[in-house]
Amino acid sequence: MREIVTTTVRITHNTSTTQYTAKDVISAGTTVPMAFASTFMGGAVTKLMVKTNVAAFTGLVRLWLYAGTAPTFAIDNAAMNMLYSESYIGYIETSLEAWGTACSIGGATDNISFPPTTDGYIYGVLTVGAGASPTPTNGMLIDVSLTCENF
Repeated sequence: MREIVTTTVRITHNTSTTQYTAKDVISAGTTVPMAFASTFMGGAVTKLMVKTNVAAFTGLVRLWLYAGTAPTFAIDNAAMNMLYSESYIGYIETSLEAWGTACSIGGATDNISFPPTTDGYIYGVLTVGAGASPTPTNGMLIDVSLTCENF
């Protein structure tokens, strides 16, 4: 039986207001990846939605996806330093656009298959995409929602 599961992880940005450049990690100031609930049986990542509470935070972002093993990566606002690993399953990009005066939002669909996982999670690392250079604000909220079709 197939099951559609959407999990949202909230990043509360730290106090840094240093402008990002391409490939910089967007995090809460830690090297802990986002963990999205999935299934032990495998499936496919089908949708990404990214929302912020800052309208000026715009540009391309990329969510790197891993199944089975949580990756280790650079801290917020440092270039992603992780090489591909056996747990890497792909990435999804979306362009964040201002939505009114209070937020930015972007979404994308894809079909990235993943194998059975040992812990029931898909891990994600959010980075700035090519050509983007957004500036974070102190305490900015970023909601990252991932939809998986579990088999």
